[in-house]
Amino acid sequence: FVLDNDSSARFTVIEVYGGDRPGTLYQLSQTLSDFQLDIHRARIATEVEQLIDIFYVTGVEGGKVEDQQLQEKIKSTLFRIINDEENE
Repeated sequence: FVLDNDSSARFTVIEVYGGDRPGTLYQLSQTLSDFQLDIHRARIATEVEQLIDIFYVTGVEGGKVEDQQLQEKIKSTLFRIINDEENE
């Protein structure tokens, strides 16, 4: 899992890796929307039941997600989705 503000000049890049199951992409994208992030581009891949999803997002103000507390909330929520803790 990576949340990166250095790879792109305009976007925060969120890379998510983990086990794939039905509904995971929906949960990830819905969570980003719940945090009021706009997804401008996404690269979605599945290899041997492992997902590799990369989202290029901006925050409420239209820029990168710079707020450290918000970054931590996003990370922990996406981590729970990937580890299926919310669905147990």
